[in-house]
Amino acid sequence: MVRDHFAILKVGPAATFALREALYALCQIEEELLPAHATSQLMQVLDDVMLAKPKNWIKHYLGTPDEQRLMRRYGLSDRCRYYWGEPAVAA
Repeated sequence: MVRDHFAILKVGPAATFALREALYALCQIEEELLPAHATSQLMQVLDDVMLAKPKNWIKHYLGTPDEQRLMRRYGLSDRCRYYWGEPAVAA
């Protein structure tokens, strides 16, 4: 959106939540249709990047490592929105 000079960049959690859910659904379809080596593995890549750079979620997702993993993946506060521009995620 920045690259296309879109005037409104702060679209709020509802839009980014919907984007995340749509992309995760596409990942699940991808996993059903393609061999494992041909999938994007987006959900895992995103989680790996979030673990490597926790500053945008660590204060928001408390609990055990398993609870934090679930929140990173499915949390309503959608902290993953800060990671879509990371090179590994974008790829």
